[in-house]
Amino acid sequence: MANRGPGTIVAGRYRLGEIPVGIGGFGVVYLADDQSTRPAGRVAIKLLKDSALENTSAVGRLRREIQIAKSLDNDNLLPILDSGESAPHGIWYTMPIAQESLEARAAEGHIPDVELLEILTAIEAAVTYLHGHNALHRDLTPGNVLNIDGTWVVSDFGLSISADIAMSFLTASNVGAGTPDYMAPEQLDSLSSATVRSDVYGFGKLIQFLVERKRPRTAPALGNALRDVILRATQHEPERRFATVAELFLSARVVLATPPISQDSAADRVDAMVGSAMHKNAARDQIRWIATLNPDSSDGQHLRRAFLGLTQQTMESMWLGDGEAFAMAVSNFVASLESIDVGYETVDGFVAALARVDAATTDPSIRRVVLRVIAELGSRNDQWESRRVAMRMVHSAKRARLLEPTIAALRESGAAEWVLRGTDLEAMDQPLRGWLRDLLL
Repeated sequence: MANRGPGTIVAGRYRLGEIPVGIGGFGVVYLADDQSTRPAGRVAIKLLKDSALENTSAVGRLRREIQIAKSLDNDNLLPILDSGESAPHGIWYTMPIAQESLEARAAEGHIPDVELLEILTAIEAAVTYLHGHNALHRDLTPGNVLNIDGTWVVSDFGLSISADIAMSFLTASNVGAGTPDYMAPEQLDSLSSATVRSDVYGFGKLIQFLVERKRPRTAPALGNALRDVILRATQHEPERRFATVAELFLSARVVLATPPISQDSAADRVDAMVGSAMHKNAARDQIRWIATLNPDSSDGQHLRRAFLGLTQQTMESMWLGDGEAFAMAVSNFVASLESIDVGYETVDGFVAALARVDAATTDPSIRRVVLRVIAELGSRNDQWESRRVAMRMVHSAKRARLLEPTIAALRESGAAEWVLRGTDLEAMDQPLRGWLRDLLL
């Protein structure tokens, strides 16, 4: 029996930590200090359990795992740093230390769609690479996907085998190899029955685990957004599943990802910015693009949709990013409003957008344009909300820099009387009171 106590040195080089950090059917993983480096580097080392040292099947499996891993070169497959066989510890290999497994990540709580898509992207890349090199994994489980320095990698190639070898490998010793909850039905028969679609099945069950965060022993829950994708991936008959893990991934991506955006499509670009927060550089680039939209063409509808959906915070970022482009975009927006019939049902939305423009900039020249249009649209539809917004802007004109553009806007709109209807001018301060009274003469 091999001594596996704390401080045990394997191959004259690797000093084992106190307790195993991972235990499987035949293998055990320790953290270890690499005594050959100064200072000693930390690695993970996988060895056979004492009870498996004389098990030829277990020895063969670990040896095959090492051979396969060493022959592969992909960022999403676990690399082997060193390997060997040494008495009394048997066959072993070292690998980078993982920060966590998918099993541990799922235990932490819900995995957001963006993060889930990142994980699935890594797994698909790894397994597709395996399949492209005529190999199968056959044991895709949460414990076999590890996070190493921020990159998700697929590990544990002990059940991986060349597809060519699998077709001739019919011994009963391989029956049932794998993790039952993630195993395709055909894997229960023999190793030779496993195909690319067996890994599709395992990938589907792994996705189910990540979404529902419990062992996938039954069909996916009705509320699982990926239910239809998982059901197809885990059909009992292999021919009814996705043909490849890439096909499965692409279907899952449609459910999880933001739709692809074409920079040539104005509608796509507007959809992407509506309601979203932007840092200053992105906001600058977007407002410069918006400023190029022609209000007299079909672009006018995109102008209106953009301003209806932009938050005040985003407008502020755009104004700070490029005030000149923002002013041009506002001018084009106003021109597009003046080219259509803004009715009672839609006036509130446009007035609210114009109010956000004013609040985001507090600029005199923009105030003059925005308040004029609000007064015109409101009076045309006799909209109470428009009057309320306009009066809020009038009251803010107590600031000297906004007084002149506010008075000018009301005069140019021809709707000063409508805006000020019912207002007690005597309650206002000078000079605002005097100029408003002058407008009504």
